[in-house]
Amino acid sequence: DVGINLLLPGLILRPYGWTVHEAETGDQALEMLTILSVAYVLLDLNLPDVHGTDLLPRLKTMTHLKGTKVIAYTSYATSQDHERLASAGFDAVLIKPINTKKLLKLLE
Repeated sequence: DVGINLLLPGLILRPYGWTVHEAETGDQALEMLTILSVAYVLLDLNLPDVHGTDLLPRLKTMTHLKGTKVIAYTSYATSQDHERLASAGFDAVLIKPINTKKLLKLLE
């Protein structure tokens, strides 16, 4: 993601002891995730270079990320959107703008 939407999750999570890595594009995220093992990926759907639903299958093929939860990070809030994203393979949906309670609840 970009701007405050890129920075906000880290600003929320770091004080709770989480390690956060940020990428502005899908390509940057893929490059980063080839060497990192992470518990969660907060994946914006409207990245500058790729849609999150197109990036998700590539993440799911990375064997070292097996078990990693991928959360769609989006402004789409309808129940149909949630169902579509779940069908695409996302483990959860986080609606923008986020707040601390919602984000931490997803990561419990």
